[in-house]
Amino acid sequence: LCRRTHHWAEQGLATTGMAAVALQRGRLDEAEVLASDALQIHARSSFPYIPSMAWPIVALRHALTLDREQAQRAIAGWAASGVRGSTRFGLLVDALTLPTAELAEAVDLDQYRRRRQSPRHVFTVAGLTIDVEIGVRLGALDIVERALLRLDELADRGTRLLLPIGASVDRLRATACLALGDTATANIRFDQAIRFLDHGGAAVESFWSETERCRALLHADPQEARQEAERLAVALRGAGLLALHARLVADAPVPIDEGSSIRRTVVCWDIVESTPLLIASGDAGYVELLRDLESSIERRLDQYGGVTFKHTGDGLFAWFADPGQAVRCTRAVTRDLIDRNRRRPEQPITLRTGVAVGRPIADQTDLFGLTVV
Repeated sequence: LCRRTHHWAEQGLATTGMAAVALQRGRLDEAEVLASDALQIHARSSFPYIPSMAWPIVALRHALTLDREQAQRAIAGWAASGVRGSTRFGLLVDALTLPTAELAEAVDLDQYRRRRQSPRHVFTVAGLTIDVEIGVRLGALDIVERALLRLDELADRGTRLLLPIGASVDRLRATACLALGDTATANIRFDQAIRFLDHGGAAVESFWSETERCRALLHADPQEARQEAERLAVALRGAGLLALHARLVADAPVPIDEGSSIRRTVVCWDIVESTPLLIASGDAGYVELLRDLESSIERRLDQYGGVTFKHTGDGLFAWFADPGQAVRCTRAVTRDLIDRNRRRPEQPITLRTGVAVGRPIADQTDLFGLTVV
């Protein structure tokens, strides 16, 4: 269609569709480029629905890797276009990128429920994706139940995917069933979703479904869940989606398999000249300082998909399956430390950071080997 038509609106819609396909196939950079092209075409066509379809693709592309800053820029660009829907889609970004405690502070559930009773934007059905994510993450089962009823109606009519991001109806139904305690039905829905998505080449939704199913396995078969988590970690790393995997299993972490030696990026942080700092701060002051520092680092690890596996007296170790996320995390920690030292010039902290890539040996929740040393 893009090659045949000279109609700007048609070209914009076709390019947006190509971006959605690229996103679901896991070609994240290509999806962003195509969505950006569609937005450039929109400037010529003024077709009102293009921003409502292209900006969500850009935002989700970054949210899938927990790059919250870029995802929020996309939401801001959407809002600046004057087309409705950006505020609501921003909640999906929050649900995917924020720790549960911060998400609970960011979302007023009472206000959320009132708004969902009278939705007004064009992609009302797509709001079910947000309902499931918000409801499951915050334990708002009434929101999940209402979304499940609507999803069942859509499935009965043959709807399999929701615009504009291609969310799987069966995956959402399975996730809702799991949250409501119906594990048996959830597993059936997950299997249906994965078969359909694999057949259509929708890698992202398929990975998402597999990751959610892994969480379901935690209750039924922890050993199988650990094996599945290790397999997914390798697959998602290759697809650039490991941060999503880490976020989804964060509420029910899966122990590292004993003897596992998959490729990981190990990061170590430790305080430079920690002994003089301890003497200057005193025992109580040093403990408080260390807690604040580790809390700040853990927050970034949660954002970028890192997993802490060792605490020391003056630092910690974490691993990532995606080297890029490890580098982004270390940069964010450095920025946070600079801001902290500006606020506390009387007690500056210097951190030494080490990064190594290799295949460390896992023993329970710890890692050993030259990569760690």
